[in-house]
Amino acid sequence: MPFAPTRPRRRRASTAARGGRPRVNKVAIVNESLYADALAPFLAEVEAMRPAGAEVIDAHTHLGLDEDGRSMTLPQLLAQLDAAEARRACVFPLHDPERHPSYRVPNDRVLGWARESDRRLVPFCRLDPAEDPVDEAERCLAVGARGIKLHPRAQAFQFDGADMEGVFALAEEASVPILIHAGRVCRRSPTGLPSSPCATRLRR
Repeated sequence: MPFAPTRPRRRRASTAARGGRPRVNKVAIVNESLYADALAPFLAEVEAMRPAGAEVIDAHTHLGLDEDGRSMTLPQLLAQLDAAEARRACVFPLHDPERHPSYRVPNDRVLGWARESDRRLVPFCRLDPAEDPVDEAERCLAVGARGIKLHPRAQAFQFDGADMEGVFALAEEASVPILIHAGRVCRRSPTGLPSSPCATRLRR
């Protein structure tokens, strides 16, 4: 199915560009019991479906700081994995305020935290296709990264650009997975798969 390109998404202005005013976190504090009540039936279903002795691996976790004010520390993440009875997890940076250039600083932090996790965390490097993605991926894979994370909404890119060819080629050569944020940017198609160049690649 041909892909209809969307209007390029404008990057959000930085804190400095907004006059130095930090973004206000509008997430209200919610009684934890509400979460417990809402999640209880889903957790019970998962527990019933889980094979005896199966190892649980969380394929999508974050560490560090997000520019919207959210954060996750290593002790917090490990505690959450323990609560979910998950032995291991794939991990990568959030939309870090210090992501320029090339996500180098947050990638190095995640690699360091993974080394401190007693092999529970599998580090992925996060890339921005506009900022030397292949060089950063090669650097991170050489020092311990085990995969690549791409976020087309946050980094405002499409998968049909020449800059992405090198990323996919490197992942294939290194035999590492690419985890792609889908979320609100992928259109649904009659087949149930997103209608986008990314989906075309995944079908190959």
